[in-house]
Amino acid sequence: MSDTEKRILDKACRLFYLLGAVTILIGIVVFIAPPGLGRGKEILVAVMFLLACPAQGAASLLARRKNVGIEFASLAVVSLAAGFLILSLPMMSTIATFTTLVGIVFIFDGALHVGLGMALRPLRIFFFPLLIGATSIVFSALIWLVVGGMSPSSISVLVGVNFILRGILLILFARGALQITPADLPEASEGPLETQEAHD
Repeated sequence: MSDTEKRILDKACRLFYLLGAVTILIGIVVFIAPPGLGRGKEILVAVMFLLACPAQGAASLLARRKNVGIEFASLAVVSLAAGFLILSLPMMSTIATFTTLVGIVFIFDGALHVGLGMALRPLRIFFFPLLIGATSIVFSALIWLVVGGMSPSSISVLVGVNFILRGILLILFARGALQITPADLPEASEGPLETQEAHD
């Protein structure tokens, strides 16, 4: 890893630290805010996804392995789309529509985080995005099981808890990434076939 790459990695990790802290804060506000806040909670959810986009985009550019870069780039696109959809669609005024959208976003977000975790193996930090993906899928399933009949306060609890857990895991992910050494990182083109050919 060159000095330039190390500096970029440090900056990307700081973005994830900041994203984790803001996500925890938003999760707490969404969790404890009264139901009367209404549109304010939706805006906070949208802000969380929009803030995630730069960090994920930076990570996609930094990734040495193509599959890791694709996973981060896909997450950035989903985060950007989710944020703008929640902010722009007037249908969000209905709780059923907001619940449906949040459930769909969590499914895509969870699946991509699981894919990212698998792509990051054998790095020790692979566990954190894997766990973020698992929690997103679980919360999405909970939302879909009661979609249409869920109260606004119940959705706030689910989204708030999800964001708090996500924020903690993002901070742990950033902390682990800062401890990566050059020996931990494979070459950009390295894969099972390339490795085998090199040994031959």
